[in-house]
Amino acid sequence: MKSRKNFAAKGSGAGILDSSKGVLNKGAILDPSNENYMVLPTCDSEHEDFVIIHLSEEVQVGTILVSNHEDFSANLDQITFFGSIDYPPPNDHWVSLGSIRPNRLSREFLSEYSDGNNHLLDLEKNMGEE
Repeated sequence: MKSRKNFAAKGSGAGILDSSKGVLNKGAILDPSNENYMVLPTCDSEHEDFVIIHLSEEVQVGTILVSNHEDFSANLDQITFFGSIDYPPPNDHWVSLGSIRPNRLSREFLSEYSDGNNHLLDLEKNMGEE
């Protein structure tokens, strides 16, 4: 995946447009460093957090790579991706790009999607181990 341009990287011009209350260091999600990471406020499966990322260019998304390099954190149960050409999207209508269920044994999670320039990540936390 290193041979492709990362349109969701801060160095490429991507940015955070919005996030749910309490998300700490949200800009770290755009940072390639494994030493800098975003923190979600709680491990409560009843509460969904989100981060809205504006990609550096208008693109047709083909691949989304998500990684977790923190060994002592709780794992997300599910990450759902939505896209929209406009932000905010008309009538708050986001196009579903799909979702992934991260595996605790793997650090990187790869999925294939398409559509949209602005992306809403809906993060569902696992109530399991922290």
